[in-house]
Order: sequence, then C-alpha cells, then structure tokens
Amino acid sequence: MRANVVRFLSAGKLSAADQTLNRALLSGLTPAEYESLKYRIEDQRARAASFVRAGDALYNDGKYKESLQRYGEAARLDVNHPALTAKTAMAESAHRSARSATTLRTLGIISSTVGHVLSEYFESKREQSRSDREDQEDKEEEQAEQDRDEPRLRRKHESRRENDPEEEDEDKEQTGPDAEDDEEENEDDEEEDKEKPEPVQPILIRIPATKAKPPRGPPAP
Repeated sequence: MRANVVRFLSAGKLSAADQTLNRALLSGLTPAEYESLKYRIEDQRARAASFVRAGDALYNDGKYKESLQRYGEAARLDVNHPALTAKTAMAESAHRSARSATTLRTLGIISSTVGHVLSEYFESKREQSRSDREDQEDKEEEQAEQDRDEPRLRRKHESRRENDPEEEDEDKEQTGPDAEDDEEENEDDEEEDKEKPEPVQPILIRIPATKAKPPRGPPAP
C-alpha cells in the first residue's frame, strides 16, 4: 500500500494518494509512516498551488506563454487542482490571440513598408516617363520648326540669287580652279615662311666714353 501512495505522488494524483493512504492506515500502516506520507502529499499540493499563483500573476501581466509554463508545473505536481484546467484554457486562448495580434501587426508593418516602396517606385517610373515624353515633344517641336523654316530660307536664298546674279558668278569663281590654285599658293607660302630661320636680333654693346687727358707740358724753369 505504501508503494501505491508513492506511485500516485510521482504521477501527481494527490486525491488518489490520499485515499490510498487512508486505506493503508486501516490495513496496518504505522502512524509514523502515515504522517510521513501525509506530509509529502500536503507539501506537493502546496507547491502546486504556488505554481498556480505564479501563473496567475504572469497572466495578469499579459505574459501568457510564461503563465502556461507555471500552470504546467502545477499540473505535474497536482493534476486534480480544481481551477487548473480552466486557468490553463484561458492562458492558451489569450496566448493564441496575442500571437495572432503580433502576427497581424507584423504583417501590417510589412504591408505598409512594401506599399510605400512600391508607391515610390511607380512614382519614379511615372516621373521618368513624363520627362521622356516632354523631351520627345521638345525634339518633335524643334524638328517641326526647322521643317517650317527650311522652305522659307530656301526661297529667300533663291530670291537673293535671282536679284543679284553677280553673287552667283562670284560663288562660281570662288569655287573654280583659280580658287584652288590660290589656296595651294597660300599653303606653299606658309610652308616657306615656316622653313625660314628667324632673324637674329643684333646685340648692341654700349661702351662708356672716356675723357682724354691733356698732354703734360715741359717742366717750368
């Protein structure tokens, strides 16, 4: 019978240990052994209650995971604790809710960050597209302006040539063979000038003038 009491204590079945201990006393268990086993049962029940109180304090602080650990220690010592099942269920539910809220906050932060990054990316793409479109429009406008001015400039040039035929003759003369000969002669003159040595500048040395001394006369008598 004593062995059965010890086995129930190890399993945390304190109610069963109490009942077995009472039957063992009627079956011839000595009072000393009874008191020793009874003390062990009550001490284990007290330690289980201490873990339950610690779990309650952690639960009230919002530390649901830690409170579950304390309730687990209490259940290992006293599976028959009257409020332990309800407290464990409440802590598990609160822990799941808190974990879900944390996950949602994390996802919200990630979504916000990703949304901000994507917004900046698409805004930069729109700005680049707008800039490219403006550059293309400027180029097209410049080209259109050149196309509009070209016929006018051509007509102006032709009108000037018609009004001043000598200018056309001068253009032909400038582009004729004589102009080419003049260019060749100019090139030859430039090469000759390069080959000629530079004139040496004379160096003038100024000698200071000296006064002539008068000749000495005969000595006086």
